[in-house]
Amino acid sequence: MVGIALPIAALAYWVVWLGDRAITAVLVSYLAMLGLQILSESVALNRFHSCIWVTIPCVYLPYRIWQLHRGLSIAENSQVQLFFGIEIALWIFNYGVHLSQLPRLLAWPNQEQQ
Repeated sequence: MVGIALPIAALAYWVVWLGDRAITAVLVSYLAMLGLQILSESVALNRFHSCIWVTIPCVYLPYRIWQLHRGLSIAENSQVQLFFGIEIALWIFNYGVHLSQLPRLLAWPNQEQQ
């Protein structure tokens, strides 16, 4: 929810309320890619009943981090830069947790099971 709710609130506040159009492209593309990731995971899981849905974030997360990093260079407002920095830290942490859980989620055997 933090990855969706905060960017939508930021979009509403900085773009609509304050009129800072410089970050519109960053937040809109960020939300579009996040929506595409959620759609891809849903299709892989519900339509194809595939375990590949577990690996889909590995494709999208690095690009999302890169998008936010580019937003840091575009943003002139220090509050926006802080927001992008927090989001980057959130997604790097999320990516690390996700990668550490891949063996368990894909049911790879560990040394104790062998």
